[in-house]
Amino acid sequence: MKLFDEMNAAIPTIRSATASGEELLNAVEHYAGIITSISHPIRLALLAYIRSNGPSSLAQLHDHFPMKRSVINHHLGLMSDRYLLVKQRKGREVFYAINNEVLKFIQDYLDRAFGNDA
Repeated sequence: MKLFDEMNAAIPTIRSATASGEELLNAVEHYAGIITSISHPIRLALLAYIRSNGPSSLAQLHDHFPMKRSVINHHLGLMSDRYLLVKQRKGREVFYAINNEVLKFIQDYLDRAFGNDA
């Protein structure tokens, strides 16, 4: 995935003691977008529910969470746009599942970019 390639290419800049502030800001741009997309209480709750219950439709999530469908749909869309969720159409419903590949990549990326022994 192109996003993974771009994030991997930024690791040397992030770990560089001589990188300028502008270089660091550019290097973490994609990373920040993905982290931002999970840094909201509603999105974390949706991810936790989907992790525990498997792929879930908007209707299922609306039945479980005390908020408007449009609010849930907004957060699902944002996470889908940032590759954290994948959509699976079954008949007329769309089910959202966690993209484990992206979550694993983020974990590995954080370890390599910011860990003590990379």
